[in-house]
Amino acid sequence: MALASLDLDFDDGLKHEGAVDSILLRRPCRVRLFRAFMDESCSCRIHDWFLVLSRQAVEILDISGFLTLPSSVFTCGRLTSLHLSYCAVPMLPRGFKGLPELRNLSLRRVDLQEHGQYQLEEIIATSPLLEELTLQDVNIPGEFKQRVIQGPNLGSLHLHSLDDHGWDLGDLPRLDSAVIDICDYLGNRDFSKFLSGLASLTELQISTYHQPVVCDYDYGMGQKFETNGEFQNAQCTDGMCAKLQFVDMTGIHLFTNEMSFIEVILSKARLLRTLSISLSHGAELAMSNEDGLKKLLNYKKASTHAEVIFAGCNVTRLFLPSEPGNA
Repeated sequence: MALASLDLDFDDGLKHEGAVDSILLRRPCRVRLFRAFMDESCSCRIHDWFLVLSRQAVEILDISGFLTLPSSVFTCGRLTSLHLSYCAVPMLPRGFKGLPELRNLSLRRVDLQEHGQYQLEEIIATSPLLEELTLQDVNIPGEFKQRVIQGPNLGSLHLHSLDDHGWDLGDLPRLDSAVIDICDYLGNRDFSKFLSGLASLTELQISTYHQPVVCDYDYGMGQKFETNGEFQNAQCTDGMCAKLQFVDMTGIHLFTNEMSFIEVILSKARLLRTLSISLSHGAELAMSNEDGLKKLLNYKKASTHAEVIFAGCNVTRLFLPSEPGNA
């Protein structure tokens, strides 16, 4: 009896290219999943493999290894999940029509071509069903310019990077969860635009570890302010945090604009259930823990049910009772 489809998993390495040839090139059975760790020894064969996988309407492609992929990887137009790790990603082929069925895109420690942010933006824009996006330590050479992440169905976003690659959040009407882990300095951004891109968000994690010598603060997605420049809360409308319930901030230095960001979250997020603030370890803080806590406790809370964790301690009960009409 013929098999409906095959799952091919070579995660421990492709040691016998001939076996892959035998399965892909000589058997008519459709391959649903193809997972492999590759190296340069496979470079003369993978172009043909991707072409066959494309004709067989492969759905899940998970490739890792220290090699440069051929552009034929983007001919697999029926993909629902694409995971690339540790490899060099080629430019898009001519006539690229997008990945109309892609729901999960994960790029981890890959090297894009120069100005690859344009390429990445095009992949995202031509994947209208995309629900999960992970960009972790993606190397993009060349000058950084403002680029936009947007998608009608994107619900989960994970950004981790040592550098600012010019990403802004665009129209993300279904974004529910975001993890933003930016470890280096970021360029100036419109903070109100950043928050408006998170309007549908219920869970937000921000990690920011930047060097204590320069008193600037980034909000993980590109907002950078001088510490003596108060962020204007008036720029933020209540709708920007309308659905936000869980916020986790780590690596905080208690800079002025970090505190302003916290104030915005507390004062605008009416459904907030938990705000957790972890201080940076091994770096000089802008103020003492005691002064930071004192300032925090003066902020108004839009949600009377919000639990606030500061430096590992639950300080919820230390807040002053809300005045009638302000809760």
